[in-house]
Amino acid sequence: MTRPLTFSLLDALQKSGKAGLTAGDLTEMFDYPVDRVRRNNRINQLLNYQFESGRVRRSAELESSPRYRHAHTFRWFITPAGARYLRYAREGVPVTWSPRTQDPGLKGRMQEAQAKYAAVRQAVLDGCGPGTPRPQRDARIVAMVAAGVDLTLAGALYGITRERARQLVRAARAPEDNP
Repeated sequence: MTRPLTFSLLDALQKSGKAGLTAGDLTEMFDYPVDRVRRNNRINQLLNYQFESGRVRRSAELESSPRYRHAHTFRWFITPAGARYLRYAREGVPVTWSPRTQDPGLKGRMQEAQAKYAAVRQAVLDGCGPGTPRPQRDARIVAMVAAGVDLTLAGALYGITRERARQLVRAARAPEDNP
């Protein structure tokens, strides 16, 4: 093996069985031509991502690693979801299941993100920038913030500060609040 990839990490964890492996043990399995510390950092990044995806789990307690001056590390194990992911990847079947897709609030968050993206995309397509006429700029900023775009991003698209964008949004909402 040369490069620490997700499939090779999951494969090594699957072969280790119930014993599991530490990040230091996994680092020694690869001969990727960078120093050992960088390899270890990359492997920890991949393991943490897989941990968030539910494909690996780690021990509850830290243990001393003999390979890295007795630095403390976790012991990593593959989960049934990780084994399923690895099996499907070998068979060429697209993997659509993960704990993230089972989250009940995910659909709402995805819709919010899509609305934010659509608002920013529309502003860019409409030719946003410092030269945009003020009434048009103000209306677009208010619409973007209403869609959930951050004030900093909305202001940056038009070359104004976050505070100025906040003032514009507040001024646009003031007539609605005071009939």
